[in-house]
Amino acid sequence: MAKKTTAVSTTASTAAASAEADPTKLHFPFKTILSFAPLIEYANRDIGVQRSSLNSLVSELNERLSAAPRLQEPIEDIAILDQHRESVDWLMSLVFPPAFWDRDYSTAIVPFQPIPFYSTPAFRRTFFEGKNSGVLEAKLDEERIIRMRTISAYVRIARQFFNLAIDAAAESIIIPITHPDRQFLQYYRIGFDMRFVRFVPTRPLPTLTDEQRQQILCNLTDIDTWQAIIPPDLFRIEGFVLVNAVDVSDHELVSALERELVQSNTIVSYEGFQHLQEIIRAYLRRKDLVIGLVAMDGDSMMVLNYGTQHPRHLQTNTCVLNQSFQFNRQDLAGSAIGEALDLFQK
Repeated sequence: MAKKTTAVSTTASTAAASAEADPTKLHFPFKTILSFAPLIEYANRDIGVQRSSLNSLVSELNERLSAAPRLQEPIEDIAILDQHRESVDWLMSLVFPPAFWDRDYSTAIVPFQPIPFYSTPAFRRTFFEGKNSGVLEAKLDEERIIRMRTISAYVRIARQFFNLAIDAAAESIIIPITHPDRQFLQYYRIGFDMRFVRFVPTRPLPTLTDEQRQQILCNLTDIDTWQAIIPPDLFRIEGFVLVNAVDVSDHELVSALERELVQSNTIVSYEGFQHLQEIIRAYLRRKDLVIGLVAMDGDSMMVLNYGTQHPRHLQTNTCVLNQSFQFNRQDLAGSAIGEALDLFQK
């Protein structure tokens, strides 16, 4: 049952240290810490009750945890996980089903922090290794993501502790990435599962006045308003977040193709046409595919653009109509374009 665990040595005070290093930079204001307590509670409270056949699994898990008490406490240093790898594997098998271990794109991170500590092979290979190392951070606007995390945390706190009726928006983002195995542009929807996160008050909570409640409801995206009314040191955040990536390439590539085709320079510039070709290659999963654009008038034809270097087609941003070349239909006999035209006219 042992699996390779992705562990990153860090501490829960990462955000605070970052803020001290650069106080002008936006940072996540809450203290966050890795904890398996919400998952352990779930296992003992729900799993055995829902399916009695799994009681033995829960018993085995508790035996392993009794031999590794540090896993039942808040974990300041993620390097501890390497000392109890088998027990961690048992724990995480509750949320990372072994049957889907080699298929799913999933990872677990410290709450509201880009600190992964357990990942499936597919997720690790796609997002953490080789040329894609650090790709998640590179593809995302750091300040936007921190702002999104902060507001998300405050909304959950407001709902749970202050009875404010605020809808929690679905938390997902879409990023483009060149898949390391296929070498194609692919799009993944990154979703965040917060069920094993809990917000712990650090001291007695204030009672919000009607005016304060209204202020919050009228300024849901204003972090300064949130912090003025509900100081972040009132809470610490424990647990972990499950992150799942789903391939949505087909839908996103079609949308990207539509966006490219409405751009004025896509089909008349070499670079624009190259980008269009890359999108079509990714959609058709054909990395050597070459596309061309030909205008036809009877048997007379004119190549307007071509997706590879051509002796009479220089790499330039100038209008390709100035460099297009003409020929007759018979000149294309036996060529890829000629065969495509034959199929088109049948």
